[in-house]
Amino acid sequence: MKNQSDGNGQPSVDWPALETKFKELLVLLNTPFGSLSGMNSSLRVAGPGVQEERQKHLESLELGLVAIIDVALSESTMLLHEGDNKGAISGGLKTLQFVQELYGPNSIQQVEPYFLLSKAHQGKMDKAIDFLRKVVDIWSKQLLLAVNRETDYKEEDESKNEAPVGHPKRLDLEDLDEEKIFEANHMFEHILNLEIQRYGENHIETGRVFQVLLMGRSESGKTTMRSIIFANYIARDTMRLGATIDVEHSHVKFLGNLTLNLWDCGGQEGFMETYLESQRDHIFRNVEVLIYVFDVESIELAKDLAYYHDCLEAIMQNSRNAKVFCLVHKMDLVPEESREKTFRKKETELKKLSSPMKITCFKTSMWDETLYKAWSDIVYSLIPNIKTIEANLDNFTKICGADEVVLFERATFLVIAHSTSKDHPDVHRFEKISNIIKQFKLSCSKTQAQFQSMDVKNSVFSGLHRRIHSKYLHYGHYI
Repeated sequence: MKNQSDGNGQPSVDWPALETKFKELLVLLNTPFGSLSGMNSSLRVAGPGVQEERQKHLESLELGLVAIIDVALSESTMLLHEGDNKGAISGGLKTLQFVQELYGPNSIQQVEPYFLLSKAHQGKMDKAIDFLRKVVDIWSKQLLLAVNRETDYKEEDESKNEAPVGHPKRLDLEDLDEEKIFEANHMFEHILNLEIQRYGENHIETGRVFQVLLMGRSESGKTTMRSIIFANYIARDTMRLGATIDVEHSHVKFLGNLTLNLWDCGGQEGFMETYLESQRDHIFRNVEVLIYVFDVESIELAKDLAYYHDCLEAIMQNSRNAKVFCLVHKMDLVPEESREKTFRKKETELKKLSSPMKITCFKTSMWDETLYKAWSDIVYSLIPNIKTIEANLDNFTKICGADEVVLFERATFLVIAHSTSKDHPDVHRFEKISNIIKQFKLSCSKTQAQFQSMDVKNSVFSGLHRRIHSKYLHYGHYI
């Protein structure tokens, strides 16, 4: 099967002969032992020594198949080292085919061929990363099988789940020694570094963690809004929440790969002084977003503004590039006819105090859609590839002929992006949809029903709501 190189870059392996030999051995491996031609008739009848002979026969065939895979992998690796990427890709694909035919499509033995194919595609980074993601999938499935492998399988169930006779068993927990765990960690780090190299640290593919500070004076409503947005509370149930003591940490998975590391900081004076003095570097370092909540009816406005100004100074010293959002909360307590004027006055005051730092202000209430509007915009500012998402959403809207398509995050129902082909007079419709559907989902959970989708139709409107991975898609048509 091996030929000497002719010195002109020709491969030293006869690939057609290698493939022919592999198929011959594979057929023999999958042929019932007693039906092999030329076998001694005495061995076809069950008797002493038959099982031992059968096992030796299978092991011999398997060793031959493994040897062919080793030759194929070695040759492909050599071609890669010699700079023949095209030859390495061809050989790598053939090696992968051999491995899958012997061990199965979910086998951990595929890792080496996939790694080789990734290296051979280094000039095409997206393709290389695709192969590396196969490695992640394989390891994930193997680890899941190992963890979930039941010890009380009945023999008939075990036989159904195992690979064909003669094939190696799947990975078990006892197989995961320190060397294998180290190898897996090394591979995952390598894959992540390549993705960061390709997409940058701020891309959704790299699983970025965002540090978010939620601050404000005691009883301004910080924990209430966090519980409504991230813990599925309804507004009336937040009345029983107590004051936050020191800092409450929450790790919120978002859009699959993003994580919000949310620090809800207690607003009592003693805690605020500690944050700004002894814990200053710890609290305000590496912050992506500061969300400062003001109670619109606070009777200690001067103290509120002083603490806010001190927090801004700490942010500028430790996290100069952080985004700052100010939420003027409990706006439902202000008479409706005065709300906009009250908010604009507060916004002007805060922007003047914050200069030269740029801030964004929102008026919010836990009783209406304004809370979802504010948090949707905050999260929107953290999504690195939002323009790509919006462009794809525009294409989807055109393809399905919808008047409007809205993308929600699955767990929180915050609005991520939208595409509109027809004007609509209600500027708060997305947050209203979010609020309505989230309340309906909570009602479903109380009856132990699983929310999957929603269709709404009347004489002037039809809307569909569907789950897509870590997001929900709402698309409507106005008649």
